Amino acid sequence: MKQFIRSAALALAAILALVSGGAKASTSYTCNGNTYVMPDQFNGYGYVTAWPAQMNDCNTQLLSYLNSALAAQNAAQAAAAASATSASTQGMSTTSLTIGLGTQSPTIQASKNFTPGMPVRIADQAAPTANYMDGVVSAYNSSTGAMTVTVTSVSGSGTKTAWNVFLVGQRGPPSTTMPRSDHTGAYSIAVGDGTSLIRATSGTWAMTLPAPSSAGAGWWAIVQNTGTGTVTLTASTGTVDGLASYPMYPNESRLVQTDGSTFVSVILSPFDMIVTSSVTFIVPPGYNNFDGILTSGGAGGISGTGGSNSYGGSSGGGAAPFELSSAALGGPGASVTITIAAQASAGNNGNGSSFGSIFSVTGGSVGLSNVSGGSTGLAGGGIQDVVDSACLYRSTTGISPGGTGPRCLYAGGYGGSTSTNATSGLSGSPSVYGGGGSGGVGTSSVGASAGSLFGGAAGASVLSGTAADGTAPAGAGGASGNGTGGHGARGQLSIHGAI
Repeated sequence: MKQFIRSAALALAAILALVSGGAKASTSYTCNGNTYVMPDQFNGYGYVTAWPAQMNDCNTQLLSYLNSALAAQNAAQAAAAASATSASTQGMSTTSLTIGLGTQSPTIQASKNFTPGMPVRIADQAAPTANYMDGVVSAYNSSTGAMTVTVTSVSGSGTKTAWNVFLVGQRGPPSTTMPRSDHTGAYSIAVGDGTSLIRATSGTWAMTLPAPSSAGAGWWAIVQNTGTGTVTLTASTGTVDGLASYPMYPNESRLVQTDGSTFVSVILSPFDMIVTSSVTFIVPPGYNNFDGILTSGGAGGISGTGGSNSYGGSSGGGAAPFELSSAALGGPGASVTITIAAQASAGNNGNGSSFGSIFSVTGGSVGLSNVSGGSTGLAGGGIQDVVDSACLYRSTTGISPGGTGPRCLYAGGYGGSTSTNATSGLSGSPSVYGGGGSGGVGTSSVGASAGSLFGGAAGASVLSGTAADGTAPAGAGGASGNGTGGHGARGQLSIHGAI
């Protein structure tokens, strides 16, 4: 037994010597960091006490050698397989392709290992990091090399004829971020701006879309006007929503998308703007209705000459609420002339405002003078051809000396009258949406000028000197008993698109 174990130990030592690079077995050897000497450790009962420890150490070291050898073999095999796979999922193409989204059909070498569903990149050989298209293989003919790729993202632009086509890593989850760019002057949107937010932050200028064929089917971006000017959305070729161009008014945002031939858009937030001077309104596409309020101008205050005269206050301009369909305005692309009342000089009636030929709003009336008694307060402006005694929309009945007018709704506030003996001026009448009326001027005191909840307040009247101007929109100018009356305020259009 002892001799058998001794022989086994020597044999194991020889194996270890061979696998560790030794030339021959030795009677002195090291296993797992421990050194054993033959035959000394087998004298006496050493074969009983020393053998188990030697076997354990030598088995541990032998297994370590074998595992290392196996790992090296596996790595070599994996490298060889990767090399073969890489070559089989790479190709070159001389097909003329224009960088863009959608279907691209390069022809590469035959007998490659591309299969439907593989993510690939088609990169310009001259500028591979600047010009490329990423997508998924839809089809590949291994006999002819014909390939179809559905491109979902691009970089760069142009038409190229030398491409590298190769397998890329699988796409991760969709991005939760969106690039944004801000612009203050004319800008041509690039294909690379796709999937981003493009904002016009100020000014009036043109924003031009890329050519649909260059952008490719499925390309999209969000455009937004956050400024106070009008930005014209323009198709470089083809149309956008059936038009060559149309205005994007303040606060409007749209998602624009192309099928490779034309652009269409979806309104994400409608426009909302205030117009303070006459303008041609171009009907933008995508809206059902347009609503808002159009106000006329307030009257200028009367310029008195003193003495025993009393003077009535001037009335404010009126307001007209409206809701008009896109069809009523002529449909997308149609133009409507909108006239906004300009400021009125002292002593003049307020100017009117109009929305094309659809409706108009009359301006306020200048106050009157009276040499023998109290002055009348004149009614405010309002919707043309609509008259009512309660001054909801317009009233033509003045306030007799000694009387005061009610708060009007859309009609401008009445000008203030004076007391019947002409000594005291009485207050002007307020309005909700129209302009306030100015106070009357007696021989010894003036009435208070009135304000408005949503329109402009009337200017203060004075016994002598220069009276205050009315506040826009539609406020009447103050009256002066002996001096210069104030200006009547301009009108205004507040308009909102409804989708």
